[in-house]
Amino acid sequence: MKALGFPVVAEPTRLYNELPMQLFPAARRVKFVTVSTCTGTFEAAEAIQGRTGGAIENMEGAAVAHVANMHRLPVGEIRGVSNMVTNRDTRTWQLKEAAAAAQEELLKWLATSSP
Repeated sequence: MKALGFPVVAEPTRLYNELPMQLFPAARRVKFVTVSTCTGTFEAAEAIQGRTGGAIENMEGAAVAHVANMHRLPVGEIRGVSNMVTNRDTRTWQLKEAAAAAQEELLKWLATSSP
């Protein structure tokens, strides 16, 4: 969007390709990409990663970051990744483990951030 001159969000701050995430300083932080569909194949994922540098697909986090920016609120996201993008095989997904990992990071953050 930046190359085209169209901000994704214009107010209060012009945002193009990167959205601010000010909260939840995790040990590992990666770029996410918002796509209009699930990738589903390794080749498609490789093409998106090569073009954007993004490590994971994430549509919901982008929406939350947009709304937070519009209301001048700090935002953050903890995300447990359940599967890598490959040729779609739901048998390899690790939903419970991803949810547990996200919960663990949130609890650690709460324990160190609480007054």
